[in-house]
Amino acid sequence: QPAYFLLQSDVHIGAAEVRYKLLREDLKWAREHNARILIIGDLFDAIFPKDPRFTPTTLDKRLVGSDTPMNTAIDIAVDEYADYADLLHMIGYGNHETGIIKHNGADMLAMFHERIQAAAPKGHTVYRTGYTGGYVVPMAIKNPGGKTSKHASFRIWFHHGFSGDARVTKGLIAFNRAATFVSGAHVMWMGHLHKRVLVKFENPA
Repeated sequence: QPAYFLLQSDVHIGAAEVRYKLLREDLKWAREHNARILIIGDLFDAIFPKDPRFTPTTLDKRLVGSDTPMNTAIDIAVDEYADYADLLHMIGYGNHETGIIKHNGADMLAMFHERIQAAAPKGHTVYRTGYTGGYVVPMAIKNPGGKTSKHASFRIWFHHGFSGDARVTKGLIAFNRAATFVSGAHVMWMGHLHKRVLVKFENPA
């Protein structure tokens, strides 16, 4: 049977230019296809006054009028994802989440995770992962008689990403570097560069 996944990164909730209509369309697609939702970092923009990158005009207006902008950003994220908590399987850290830990001593992803796990159905686990790792999907292949004949797995290696803007290479240098040490993955997935690129490696590691 087909299995569907919604792979997300760099949503940047809390930034002024987030297009929530498109986010909701993606989440609606996940519901229609019973897709597992995986997020690998920068769910939050998390750039506040103590961060050297802070610019007031880049904030969502709802945060500008809040005495607790961090809490408001988490509230927004919970509002957007709570109805999909049963589909959310994994959330990981990006440089913006680790940056807020560095500059403000707060873990926004952990706070979001606690609330979204509470919204999930009993028995469903939303995993909070690191900056890089693997997501393994167990599979059972059945023979024509209906009995399980083979066990296998589909393996996704993920990394939030690194380096600066890659307007020319679209991040392919990072993928090629990763391919030298990533072994056994069917899919290599990176975020961070805000570029959507799909590449088929003829000779995967």
